[in-house]
Amino acid sequence: MAESSHLDTNPIGEGWTVDPWGGVVRDDCVFGIGVSNMKSGCAAYLCAVMTLHQAGFRPKGKVLLTYVVGELQGGPGTQALIEKGYCDADFFINCEPSDVRAITMHAESLIFEIDLVGDTRQLAHRAQTEQSRR
Repeated sequence: MAESSHLDTNPIGEGWTVDPWGGVVRDDCVFGIGVSNMKSGCAAYLCAVMTLHQAGFRPKGKVLLTYVVGELQGGPGTQALIEKGYCDADFFINCEPSDVRAITMHAESLIFEIDLVGDTRQLAHRAQTEQSRR
């Protein structure tokens, strides 16, 4: 079984009332950048595997936890693991938030290029574009 999680986060936006890097604990909740964007899942899987190991549980196969970067850049961390042969699991679990429901597919990425030919305009300038066509 393999589990892969990304450790990178989105840029910090405005409006934080706590230190986004602080991991502030308040009312049994953790507040900070990325706590609901896989970081909590990363920690939960690590704690679960450690707890099972300490309790003497030994799975029939290997358990692989991977923590990668580049989620929004096409997954170079995951691609590197696959290319180096580290991801040869029979089962895969992704801890991306899913509203506490099982999912069988996660959004993937596809890298492609689009070449536009012609005179392009932003939608905000639609009237100007229509005038230029007359």
